[in-house]
Formats: sequence, C-alpha cells, structure tokens
Amino acid sequence: MRLLNPQWLLLLPLLLAAGWFWPRLGLFRPLRLVCLAFAILLLAQPQMRFRSDGLDLWVLVDRSDSAKGLMGTKVAEWEQILDKSKGAKDRLHLVDYAAEAGTRGALITAGPNATDYEGPTTATRSATAVSYALSQMEADRAGRLLILTDGYSTEPLDGLAERLIKQEVSLEFRLDGATVAGDERLAA
Repeated sequence: MRLLNPQWLLLLPLLLAAGWFWPRLGLFRPLRLVCLAFAILLLAQPQMRFRSDGLDLWVLVDRSDSAKGLMGTKVAEWEQILDKSKGAKDRLHLVDYAAEAGTRGALITAGPNATDYEGPTTATRSATAVSYALSQMEADRAGRLLILTDGYSTEPLDGLAERLIKQEVSLEFRLDGATVAGDERLAA
C-alpha cells in the first residue's frame, strides 16, 4: 500500500496537540478520534498495488518484405537502447512477426546473423502479433506493447482496442517509413 498524499498524516500530531491544549473540543472521545483519523487517512489517498514491481515491454518487430529494407539496420540499435534503458525489475520481450508471430528465437535462425527471420514474409499481420503478445503476458505484471513497423497492417484490427483496454495494456508504435517526395493528397 502507498499513500498519494502522505503530507496529510502531519495533521495527526497537530490534532493530538489541539486535543491536549483544548480539552473542550473532545478530540479524545473514541468516535471523534476514529472519525478524524479516518478522514485524514482518506485525505492521504491510500492505494493498493495488485501487480508486481517492474514492467514487461513487448517489442513487436515487423519482419515483412516491405519493412526489410527500411528497418533492417535500425532495429538492432533500437533494441540495444531499450535493453540499456530498462530498470532492474523490468523485462524486455522481443516478438518478430510478418505473416506469423513468435518470440525471438522461435522464428529466427541461430546462425551468426541472429536476426534472419525464417517465417513467411509476404504479409504484415500486426493484429496477430498483438494478440500473440497479449496472450503471453502475465496477469500480475504491468505490460506495454511497442510495435516497430514501416506501415499498416495487412489484416483488420477489429476488436483489438477492446482487448487492450480489458487487459489494461497500452500500445505504442514507431512508424519508420521512407520519406516520400512530391506526395499528393486528395482532399475531397
């Protein structure tokens, strides 16, 4: 349990001193004492923690054909930055996906270049990857999702927002697309 505003607890000794100096207030009557202590405790805003310390960050890395050229060299640097910035109780989970999603190592060769994705790369199924990561998360730990991709999913994302809200998981993404020169947009 933790208190959001512990400064309100400083009123307890002040109330005891006021009750001693001014006995006519009747602050030492049991019901008044309990009510004042309860009111001060409510002002301190106690909060219970139902999750363990630390954060699980699930990094979903797009390994599709469209992302191969744009993100190939940057992903290793991003993963290194994330690994260095995590806390002592934080955990980093890497999930590679394209047409299939799997934890790092399951769909990756174990050769000298350990980032060669061996699954099918013809599609970008972000909803499948998010669903996979959500199913792997532990209920007693806080979790977040970070998607590293070059664009849009090739499958619908229907129902994904409700599941994220239900599991209390935030989803962030990093789009890394090529710069487009002379792009046109249809306004009406």
